[in-house]
Amino acid sequence: MPEYSTEYLQYWGDEWIARWSESHWALENIARCTLQYLKIYANWDVCSGLSRSPSYRYRAEHIFGVEWTPYEADGTIKYQVSCGFGELALLQSEWARDRLEKFEERYWSNELIAEGQFMCGCISGTLFKMVLWIDWVGQLGQYRR
Repeated sequence: MPEYSTEYLQYWGDEWIARWSESHWALENIARCTLQYLKIYANWDVCSGLSRSPSYRYRAEHIFGVEWTPYEADGTIKYQVSCGFGELALLQSEWARDRLEKFEERYWSNELIAEGQFMCGCISGTLFKMVLWIDWVGQLGQYRR
């Protein structure tokens, strides 16, 4: 599975990655929940919706080696992915599973939090507000107890 690396993370440098503040446990939980969502629910529609995000397209190009082709439909610019959205969904789901497994390692990297937060931002900017969805799922869990 390709490792995550963007100019954004490189800008902040190793010091930021290595010394994530302990006050960011909520960010860790959001990252884990976002990765869990992608592991379970990544499908054609999710990846098609995410394609509206320039950040997601950039990320998918670098991690999965895909190419994007813009086209006009219904008066808006949409994007087609070289491998097809079904295949991209499989790649995205496998990537999320891999990251969740890395969270279970004894000494995991804070890059995992950054990855989950990055994807949370992509989802929130194109599909729905991820944090509100996480809160809703949490409330359902409390209600069922």
